[in-house]
Amino acid sequence: MEFLRPPFIETPLHISAELGHLDFTETLLAQNPRLAAELDLHKCCPLHLASIEGYIEIVQALLHANDNACLICDKYGRIPLHYIAIRGQVDVVKKLINVRSNSIWIVLDGNETVLHLCVKYNHWRL
Repeated sequence: MEFLRPPFIETPLHISAELGHLDFTETLLAQNPRLAAELDLHKCCPLHLASIEGYIEIVQALLHANDNACLICDKYGRIPLHYIAIRGQVDVVKKLINVRSNSIWIVLDGNETVLHLCVKYNHWRL
């Protein structure tokens, strides 16, 4: 019998990814790579948080543990690539698109793709 587990407010990996602690992130992932797909209360995985902050080394470590995290939608239907398109994180955009190029076609509720978000938030160089 499988029990429903309540969502985490945030895991240690979420905190480490959001704050840019590469060594601790790598240690946690070495112990349990499945943590890369854990969701917090907002249905964000650690990749959402590291991407938003532009921590490219942490993004690489998380992608190495689980490259499918690129396609995880949060409670707003956004994948990590949507947030970096809004924030203008060029290096992270390149990394995520190289891993999952089809992610540029994921559409938000308002029919916006990553390209729409880049234009909307004046990130032309992306």
